[in-house]
Amino acid sequence: MHADTEINRFSLDSRRVWACSTAHQNDWRNGSIDIIDTLAMSRELKQSKKHDLNSIIEHHGIKRFGEAHNAASDAHACAAYFLLARKIMTPIATPFGMGIDLGYTTEFPPALFALPAVVRSGGKIEFCYKDDKGGESVRAITPYSWHTKDAALYFTGLCHLRNERRTFRADRVQQVMSMSEAA
Repeated sequence: MHADTEINRFSLDSRRVWACSTAHQNDWRNGSIDIIDTLAMSRELKQSKKHDLNSIIEHHGIKRFGEAHNAASDAHACAAYFLLARKIMTPIATPFGMGIDLGYTTEFPPALFALPAVVRSGGKIEFCYKDDKGGESVRAITPYSWHTKDAALYFTGLCHLRNERRTFRADRVQQVMSMSEAA
């Protein structure tokens, strides 16, 4: 079967799964919806040194349709990798949300009080950050989500310094220099 045909079929199956899962929208909270974990598959196969999506598709020569960090482009690349990897191994199903506190808090530190509005608008945050090794850097990101894990607040976005998706721990933000909503 041609790869594009398989991806289109995969896309159709994904819409069916989504329609089914939205009918049971609270099931993910108790881990009763399984997802296919391509990251776990990549780690299990050990075919490349890095396991982020860009490294995986580059290693396997998978063509990307669109820009990285675009939902449709990333979904297409992920589906193409899945179709390749499943020929070599049985897909790894993981209960969605198991082991991860996917809490979405409404309580933010004073310096990050406007984070939800910035995420909604596609705006930008510039801040001084101290990593877990004590290294300090100035980061500018376009944030697109936040979550809590083990009672700590994290936010994720496209880091303009690294030009990659990065996740930051809110309590390691030393100073917010600017936070602006997109026009």
